[in-house]
Amino acid sequence: MAFARGAMSIVWGCNWSRPYFDILNQTMQQLGSKSLEDKTQFEFSWRQGTGGHVYWFKKIMGLPDDPKTVTKGIKKDGKFVREMVVKYLRDTYMQRLADLTSRCVIGGVPGVGSDYDERSENKEPCLSNIPMAPLYGMTDNMRHVLNFYATHFGVQFSRDGADPKFGRGFALFCPEL
Repeated sequence: MAFARGAMSIVWGCNWSRPYFDILNQTMQQLGSKSLEDKTQFEFSWRQGTGGHVYWFKKIMGLPDDPKTVTKGIKKDGKFVREMVVKYLRDTYMQRLADLTSRCVIGGVPGVGSDYDERSENKEPCLSNIPMAPLYGMTDNMRHVLNFYATHFGVQFSRDGADPKFGRGFALFCPEL
């Protein structure tokens, strides 16, 4: 409780997980512009080269770690997706730090990478951001992931940065009451 009343922590790093990122991409592709409803049906597959190690795909999907386990055509519903995303949000370093310090924390949502700015508003290359091409000189663009979190989970983003909606791409994690 040594933090000042208005104190805030900032985690200038990524929250990258290749299997989770691929599952989010499959979710977003199948969902399109529709709302995420509990009864919405999804089909997931482990995709070599895009989804990381098959062990983590199975773990996220709740499948047994058995070589005979099928990793294509896994059917899940929107309730599963919602519970998975909420679990990963709650298990972040940022949420745990926010709960421990009773202060908000700024950091990356699960499934996004971060990088140093190649061009910064302040010409300071030491600042970090979630890639949102062409902002900050990046070619990668994770804005669709940020929008997914904002639209379907009400995640708020720190407005500190060039993007009017997402700032530098880092979310606000505030203590859960």
